[in-house]
Amino acid sequence: MFNYTFNVSDYADQITVKLVGGPSRPVVSFDSNGGSQVEQVTVNFNGKLTRPADPTWAEHTFLGWYKDPALTQPWDFDNDVVPGNITLYAKWSLNTYSVEVVPAPHGVVTASPSGGAAGTEITLTAVSRGAYKLDSLAVVNAATGAPVALTKVDGSTYTFDMPSANVRVYYSFEPIVQVPDTYDIVVADTAHGSARASLSNASAGSRITVVASPDEGYVVGSVDVVGPGGRVDVERLSSGVYVFTMPAGDVEVSVSFTRSGLPFLDVRPGAWYYDAVSYVWSEGLMQGTSGLYFEPDAGMTRAMFWAVLARIDGQDVTGAGWKEAARSWAVAESVSDGTGPDELITREQMVTMLYRFQGSPAAGGMAVREFSDSASVSAWASDAVNWALASGVLTGMGDGTLAPQGHATRAQAAAMFMRLA
Repeated sequence: MFNYTFNVSDYADQITVKLVGGPSRPVVSFDSNGGSQVEQVTVNFNGKLTRPADPTWAEHTFLGWYKDPALTQPWDFDNDVVPGNITLYAKWSLNTYSVEVVPAPHGVVTASPSGGAAGTEITLTAVSRGAYKLDSLAVVNAATGAPVALTKVDGSTYTFDMPSANVRVYYSFEPIVQVPDTYDIVVADTAHGSARASLSNASAGSRITVVASPDEGYVVGSVDVVGPGGRVDVERLSSGVYVFTMPAGDVEVSVSFTRSGLPFLDVRPGAWYYDAVSYVWSEGLMQGTSGLYFEPDAGMTRAMFWAVLARIDGQDVTGAGWKEAARSWAVAESVSDGTGPDELITREQMVTMLYRFQGSPAAGGMAVREFSDSASVSAWASDAVNWALASGVLTGMGDGTLAPQGHATRAQAAAMFMRLA
């Protein structure tokens, strides 16, 4: 502070007093480095700084203010003084959480990594001891007990995303019981849901229940059981519950899930092709002829069929040049000779292309004889038709005929693609 003393009477009756201040007070700015904003403050020269309220940042812990951007020199609020305008920098640590695996007998489950920040993918691997197999596996929030979603990779490997909390892993193993004269039941891994069978092995004639649980936004598309003699009949008891009779041999159960709520006005629940259309639409194999119509009874061209097979093979067959892209792929893969792309495909042509796409596997020669119009199957399509009948890809028309020369509809094509999966 500066003091001036003068006598007004020594001057004229009008005076002007001009005060010129000294330098302004220094400003302290705060760089939160990703955290919430902290307002700058002014202090006295060489005065001490009052600690502001700590900033916040989701999934981070505040470690203090630093004098340098490299965060090597902490600011000491008790002793450091402000020599002029400065900026202080916030230091943070990313919150990490731990995975505690609770031990159980007959095997071990390991977590890799053993913890991490929220969103870190954790892999759980189960290893049994002796004749045991994994029976149950659960991950829960250690504080609240809330379950954490698991994704199945295979029968002994699962993954989950680390939540913003420590977690515990609980598991159990059960003995593998192999009764004489029984056969294995293997449930194939599937996307968009899970499935389990009531038994892992059973004798011929046993009734086996399959429970299919779709993820949110999905429904059960199909449940297929294949044994040593081909496809096994499956009966639907209720939503998500199916049964079949165990044959004299090992079986594989395959469950597919499709997106719920088809947008097509002409594909209604209960139609024989509803599940098939749901499957090809949800898998991106077939689209509607417009946004609101699928036209299940419309014909399928040869080019359309090539395009779907190419998509199954992982090819991007879209856009203005889709037809030529599909034709080129079909010729290169020896699926078709590429002729007549705009012609309607027949049922035996469709089956033959599927047969070639599968590598022309061996097939018996008796199945086709069960149909009254078997003589109308072209000689070049005979092996393909027998393969398709034996594998369940092709079924009859419901009246004892195959109609091999008939034009295939979009619904029939969708059904074959679903059975091929």
